[in-house]
Amino acid sequence: MKTQKTAQETPEPAPVIEALPTPTPEQILADRLKSAETLIATTDAKLRETLELLAGETKALTEERTRSHSLAEMLDESRKAREAEIKQHVAEMQEQHRNYKLLKAELEEVSRLRDNAIEAKDKAEHERDEARAQWEEWSTHPFFGALYQLERQTGELSADLVEHVDRVIAGVNDSGKAGKVTLVLGIKASEEHRGALIAAAKVSSTVPKGDPSRAYFFMDKGRITEDDPAQPPLIKTPRSLKPAATVEEKQLEQKLAKAKPVVEVTEVPEDMIEDYDAALQVVSVDGAKASVSLLQRRMKIG
Repeated sequence: MKTQKTAQETPEPAPVIEALPTPTPEQILADRLKSAETLIATTDAKLRETLELLAGETKALTEERTRSHSLAEMLDESRKAREAEIKQHVAEMQEQHRNYKLLKAELEEVSRLRDNAIEAKDKAEHERDEARAQWEEWSTHPFFGALYQLERQTGELSADLVEHVDRVIAGVNDSGKAGKVTLVLGIKASEEHRGALIAAAKVSSTVPKGDPSRAYFFMDKGRITEDDPAQPPLIKTPRSLKPAATVEEKQLEQKLAKAKPVVEVTEVPEDMIEDYDAALQVVSVDGAKASVSLLQRRMKIG
């Protein structure tokens, strides 16, 4: 067995290496050109692939930028819409707050009116109870009962009493004197209803009046004057040629002053004052109706 294994493990002969032929310069140049063309083609393919990748990435970036811009616009619009909603919500809350205040004020006013109504109702009920009790008390007194029925049925008695009392009080305050208010109550049987009575009241008053206006004067030699003849005048005035006017002359002068003259009154010359005054005295004594213009024409001074 060992002999067979040895026979089988006999090595094969070594291969013979033949020398390659030496390439020519044309072959070397052609090989180099071919390698360069292959390299250029490979580089061109890689560049195209890179450009395609760049174009794809650029398109993706553009799309991403467009989506980002759209998303930003959507976010901006959403923010604006949210702000508008918040403002509207705030305005609605403020309006609700104002309405709440108004409603609260109205409720307080209603509550106050209700309290006033309840108070007025209680007061009215109290007054009604008092009036009923007063009527029950007055019904036992014919005088007060008749006055109460007059006021309740006519409503004029208290107004007349108040009016007359006010007049008397005003007269008392003005004059310092006493006055009075008189109430006359008349009662008679009714002709229409048997057993019924008819009452009527008449109110009158006496209003005090003040003293009449008074005038003070003196008599000096038959003439009325406001100066005391027993006392000397404080200021000495030059004696006038015109005598003091009498009461009749003063009344005539007042009438002439109120009347409208026919012509304009001119001044009387000093040398004719006495004649003019004498004419006036004649008119006042005789009682004749003459105007200033007539006197002026007669005396030839107008």
